[in-house]
Amino acid sequence: MVRPIGTHQPVPMGGTGESSAPAQLNEAGRERSERGPSPGPLRDLGPRSATEEGAGPSSRAAASASRAPRTASIDAAATLGYRSNDVKAVVALADGIGRLEAQLAALKAPPGPNADAAPQMSEVELTQSIRRLQASREQATGKLKELGTQCDKARGGIEELNATQAGKEQRLEQLQREYDAATASEPTAPATQSRPSTEAIIADANVNHGRMKDISRQIESLSASREAAANEAKAVASRTALRQAGEVGAFEMMDDVSPALREQTAQWLRGETQVSRRAARPLRDQAFQTSLTTAFERISAHRGDPLEAVRAFMRAASGTGLENIGPEIERMLAYDLGLSLRVSNVGARQGKSLDQMNRVRSWVGQSPAQVTARRIREEIGRAATEMHGALRRDATVAEFGDQTLRGTEIGAVATRLSDLSTRLNQHQDAFAAMIGALEKHFIQSLEVKDPVAEKMGQQVAPHLDGYYGARISELVAERKALDRAPAEQPRTRATLAAPSTRRAGTDLEQLEGRIRRLQGEIPQYAAQHKSEFEHYASLSTRYLSAADELEAIDNELAELQNRHDDLRAARHEDHKQRGARGGEAERVEGELETRWNEAIHSPELHRVISPAALVRAIDVHFGKSAEQMRARLTRPGGTVSRTGTFSSRAALLRAIADIAAHEMSKPKSKSALLAGDLRAFERIASGYDSGRVDALCNHGRAIGIGVRKSASGIVEMRTNTSQYAIEWERGTGARISHLHPWVSPY
Repeated sequence: MVRPIGTHQPVPMGGTGESSAPAQLNEAGRERSERGPSPGPLRDLGPRSATEEGAGPSSRAAASASRAPRTASIDAAATLGYRSNDVKAVVALADGIGRLEAQLAALKAPPGPNADAAPQMSEVELTQSIRRLQASREQATGKLKELGTQCDKARGGIEELNATQAGKEQRLEQLQREYDAATASEPTAPATQSRPSTEAIIADANVNHGRMKDISRQIESLSASREAAANEAKAVASRTALRQAGEVGAFEMMDDVSPALREQTAQWLRGETQVSRRAARPLRDQAFQTSLTTAFERISAHRGDPLEAVRAFMRAASGTGLENIGPEIERMLAYDLGLSLRVSNVGARQGKSLDQMNRVRSWVGQSPAQVTARRIREEIGRAATEMHGALRRDATVAEFGDQTLRGTEIGAVATRLSDLSTRLNQHQDAFAAMIGALEKHFIQSLEVKDPVAEKMGQQVAPHLDGYYGARISELVAERKALDRAPAEQPRTRATLAAPSTRRAGTDLEQLEGRIRRLQGEIPQYAAQHKSEFEHYASLSTRYLSAADELEAIDNELAELQNRHDDLRAARHEDHKQRGARGGEAERVEGELETRWNEAIHSPELHRVISPAALVRAIDVHFGKSAEQMRARLTRPGGTVSRTGTFSSRAALLRAIADIAAHEMSKPKSKSALLAGDLRAFERIASGYDSGRVDALCNHGRAIGIGVRKSASGIVEMRTNTSQYAIEWERGTGARISHLHPWVSPY
């Protein structure tokens, strides 16, 4: 940093183009006296002559002898050579300090983002995503473990059924062999009919199973038919209720919509599907844009089906992320439709159509549909304005009704509401026309087109459950009977016949009982085995899907964790680099201070500009912020109307070198710095009003910034020009005696 410079005595000067220069100089001296003497090597830079810098008479004599060629009238070529060497030295000082300043600025500047790189997630967002995925992974793992347990249990049940069925089949074959052997040893026993094989029994069971499937299909068909009939009856009842609620009594106002009529109209708008406000979650951005495009495509072509166009628009509005938008739009549309129904009923009694009634109901030349469309646009526009207001305030929490939005949700909702509002403004006429068509469609849907069917719907509806319930109960009972049939199958369907003559004892009877029992159990086990196997196959499919889902979560989680680790490593590396840059910046800053102190004490620089002028330029016109310069202009009692500051040390030194080169480029008769004696200098200065050389030097580049008073207030502007003064100092010669950035008054 540049230390503030103070001098032990102010340097009185004439006007230099900076407003009220003497007052400014006295003011700058007063500031320095208030701050006290400045620390650092610039404290000894006062307007002292070369003879005062020595410690004794001998040093003063040597200094006087060394400066004798510059104070006497000397040859012009020698003077030009001296001056050129001094300017080159100042330029070299400026270049060296400029390189150090650029190096220091590069070290202190934060690393800029890579413009070509894709936007990266922040560490907080990555952490939140990782936690969300970890929670999903825990759920998926629990689901997979549960499905695995169920699969193992189902597989164990199938294996147990297989073993049981195989054992029973083996036991049946053994019993049949025993029975055959027993009956063969009876010579008086008549020939028995052939016994059914296991395959025949299983085939019989499959027939029963097919009949049961057929019964199940009939039950499902009857249930669907009952549901369709119930829906039609419900539609008839809804139309009847709407017509009754829309009736207007003789002494009633037609522009009154009761809450019951509004609710029934809203139900007609929704159709069969009704999604709660809390259950409707905002769509993803791509899905929202798709729904928005679809909605306005249907709005533009609403004449085909205005109800579907309205439902598409309400779905898009509910996808913005604000829970109140969808219900509010539904409320306005339901009120408009309910009012249209009552107006239509009044018009029907008078023999007028809805269009004729609406022409009477128009407000300020707008139809009711246009008024409703405008209110919907205003509601969405108001919501978008509130969300953008929260964004401009950098709010982290925004409340809309009873909903609270946080963080990035505010920006997403604001963007979607703006898109929706823009689309509505672009399609105002189509939107209003769609609402008008919806009013007509609503009235037409309530008209009784077939009174007989309407009456039948009202009369049949109460008896639906009785008819369909009785038929379904019969089929269910038959299915249960078939399900129990295999246990009684040996007596009814088995081809095993009882022998006409039996042996004494119960051996054959016991064998027959066991065979009949096994013949009934085997088909049951076969059907149960098939059912269990289908259940196991379904569980296996779900298990594989859950495993794939878990694998996908693991892959995404691993990717996010790698990105999180890379981000932390990059941040750690950035901290290391910042520390290294900080150490290097401290070293460069120390070197810059050393070089600057050497530069401002340079004899070559002092032969171009006086130490007093240098001190004042650094103290008043260097390192000042815009606020400090504004404070100087607005100081009570101050007369300064404009002031400026050099942008850097190098800019100040280059400005001094540019001024010297500018003066030396003039003809000798007009160049103040090349004047060989006081008489020649006074002849050149006589061309200026102030009695000294007062001029401007345009550097062709920005050297700093300045502020000035104007009619509109204080204006900040860049400056490319310096204002300077050159005076003759006895014993030293012509030097720059005053320097500051020049701020144009225009």
